[in-house]
Amino acid sequence: MGGISRFVGLLLLPLFTRVFSVDDYGIIDIYSVFTNLIIVTATLRLSTSISRYFSETDRGFSRKELCSTLLFFNICVNIIIFSFLFLLSENISYLITGRTNAADFVVLSALSASFQSISKIPMMVLRRQRRIITFSSLQIFASVLYASMSLLFIFIFDLGLKGIFSAMVISNGVILVGSLFSIRKLLIPRISKNAMITSLRYSLPLMPGKYFMWFNAQLNRIMLLYMIGLSGVGLFAIGSRIASILQLFLTVFQRAWNPFSVEIINAKGSNFIYKKTLTYYLGITSIAGIILSLLTPLLLMILTSEEFYTGQTVVPWLIGAFIISGSSRILNIGTVIKEEMAYNSKAEIITFSANLIISYLLISTIGFKGAAIGMFFSQLLSKSYIWYITQKISDILFENNKVFYILSIYLFCSLVISIQPLLSTGNIFIDKIPLLFCIMGIISIYKISIDTLLKEGLGRLYVESKKELKNKLFRS
Repeated sequence: MGGISRFVGLLLLPLFTRVFSVDDYGIIDIYSVFTNLIIVTATLRLSTSISRYFSETDRGFSRKELCSTLLFFNICVNIIIFSFLFLLSENISYLITGRTNAADFVVLSALSASFQSISKIPMMVLRRQRRIITFSSLQIFASVLYASMSLLFIFIFDLGLKGIFSAMVISNGVILVGSLFSIRKLLIPRISKNAMITSLRYSLPLMPGKYFMWFNAQLNRIMLLYMIGLSGVGLFAIGSRIASILQLFLTVFQRAWNPFSVEIINAKGSNFIYKKTLTYYLGITSIAGIILSLLTPLLLMILTSEEFYTGQTVVPWLIGAFIISGSSRILNIGTVIKEEMAYNSKAEIITFSANLIISYLLISTIGFKGAAIGMFFSQLLSKSYIWYITQKISDILFENNKVFYILSIYLFCSLVISIQPLLSTGNIFIDKIPLLFCIMGIISIYKISIDTLLKEGLGRLYVESKKELKNKLFRS
């Protein structure tokens, strides 16, 4: 459910962290890793084919044939995968957590993943149709339903952890039914072989990259599980939950940017838009990331209990990893233009290798914090490769000096924030020195990334929005 589910999860955090232990929270998080793996496998990246070919009219198949064919095929794939996981649920449960009595978690996670996987096709159709209200309404309703059912199952029916997984099944089922109903006019009883072949030729080369993206995102949790235990996963998950505050806004940007960036590929001045967007994106998100990292100790005191407080040390690194990962939607535009999607898979392979080595060494040395630092640098390596490839195979040239300075300043501030708890002296003036460095970093990033062009554009947008709001109020 993307960004909205993260927001709801954050609201539920004070309750969950006071009902469940760090180990319990680790179980929740590790099964979410399992769920994401099923989704990655079952979708076959077919939603990207919807995004790519939805507006095409010269491919030998209609829009209805495209949507119907991919939906039917995806349903068949999910039925096969769920049946397999259901039969092996006890074995999988033991493999994940060393417990054979948690097979119900496997079944519920698999069912939830199947619903979510199938719904990606109709939800992508809604995005391409720009039906933002319908798309968002489904997500909001399902998220509220998830929160309500979780509380009901945990506090009324006393289902414990099983209540969370059951609530997720219900909420994902609602999104699936609602999204299918919303695009019912595009669904016909017809299968197009051409649509299937064309879509798979586009989406399947993305699968290795998607798997490595999954490994890069979840490898750290898996390593923590087997090197430290569920407590390490739980603390990492808490830090990730705080970092997801910013990820919520990154998700909103990505969903707006993806279709827009494809639509302007052949438009005049598109290269300039791509170039400036990267600078603005990194500048604004880095400033927000530093501020959120500074506020993390206070947020953890409000939202969690004391046993979760040490999770604050991973937050700046996770935020940085999310920011850099999100920039791929801008950086890989060259591979989209040239339809050279294999480069994205190569980038993720490189990153997986780096993540595995760096995270292993750092976890062995400094504990669970090393997983977040490894994740940050692996994303940095991956996106640096895509940055190089895009400028090599296309005419797009980014503002490289500004990008380097912004990332360098963010890296310095992350180091300062991470070591601040270790350097506490009790002297209020000395202890505030890291804060001073971070404020200077924020000011520097602002001056580097925010120019007159952006200020004037936002000013015009504000004036136009204000006029439109007045007109609507006047008419009503």
